[in-house]
Amino acid sequence: MAYQSLYRRYRSKTFQELVGQDHIVTALKNAVTENRADTHISSAVLVAQGKLVPHVF
Repeated sequence: MAYQSLYRRYRSKTFQELVGQDHIVTALKNAVTENRADTHISSAVLVAQGKLVPHVF
């Protein structure tokens, strides 16, 4: 098995893996209410497409 860094191995890969993580939900809600959601929303689109979640915080 090839080496894979821990952040790649354990990073959320689907939106279902993020559900229930209140700190992420709170950050997204705050970003939307403060009109600074550009990065967060594009990240949510990536999650919905089944791609890796980029580190946005």
